[in-house]
Amino acid sequence: MRKKLHPDLPAIEIIPDEEAETVDFLVCAAVPPSGKMLLADNFVGICCSCGTKVQYRWHAPRRPKRICMSCAVKQLDQTAVDDPKNSAS
Repeated sequence: MRKKLHPDLPAIEIIPDEEAETVDFLVCAAVPPSGKMLLADNFVGICCSCGTKVQYRWHAPRRPKRICMSCAVKQLDQTAVDDPKNSAS
């Protein structure tokens, strides 16, 4: 299933839990300097690219590397430069 979050953004694909364990990255929200979490029971990890603290849900896939939203955008931009046919549509 594909879902569009905003008219100006590409649709994202919603995948089953089993498949989610096989992806490369889990895109996470950064923990703000105040330390206030988006949800009180979020887990905290570290972005695999820049080392910033990130937050994610307890039921998120365990295997994928955690990456902050800023680094995920850079990763997508680099993917588009390296291989334009694989860029988000």
